[in-house]
Amino acid sequence: YQLLPDGAMSVTYAVSIDSPRAVTQLVNTACETSDQIPAGSCSTVTDQVWEVSASISKSSSPSRVPLQAGDTNTYTIVVTNHGPQVATDVIITDTLPTSVTLTSSNATQGTITVSNNVITASIGSLVANASATLTLDVIPGSTGSITNTATVDGAEADNNLTNNTATA
Repeated sequence: YQLLPDGAMSVTYAVSIDSPRAVTQLVNTACETSDQIPAGSCSTVTDQVWEVSASISKSSSPSRVPLQAGDTNTYTIVVTNHGPQVATDVIITDTLPTSVTLTSSNATQGTITVSNNVITASIGSLVANASATLTLDVIPGSTGSITNTATVDGAEADNNLTNNTATA
C-alpha cells in the first residue's frame, strides 16, 4: 500500500477465539514498518475477557436412605451466577439413573428436554447474583440408595469449575 506523507491508514481484523474458556485477556500488538520507518514502532492494547462464576447445588427429598420403591423423590437443583458478568447459554444437565422413572420436571426459567433419562434444562441468561431452580420428581423402581449428579455449563469462561457439578 502507498501511504502519502501525513496520511493515515486503518486496518481492521475480526478475531475469533477457538478456546474461550482458557482466555482471560486478549493482548494485541501492532507494529508499523516500511522502507522509511524503522522497525519497532509498535502499540499494544490489552482487553479483559470477562468471566462468570456459576455454581450448582443439588438436594434430595426425602433425604432418608434407603429410598423406598414407589415413593416420590424430589431432586432440587439450584444454579447461581456469582458474577461479575451475565452468564449466557446456561445449561443444566442431569442424567438420571435407569432405576428411576421421571414423573415431573419444572424450571423457574427456560425450557426442559428429556431424552433417555437425560434431562437438559436450557436456562438461558442469568444476571450476576441470580439463580434458577430445576425440580425433578422421580420414583425409584426398587428400594435402595441412588446417587445422581447434575452439571452446569455456559457460554462464558467460568473462574471456578470445581463447583459446576453437584451430587445427591
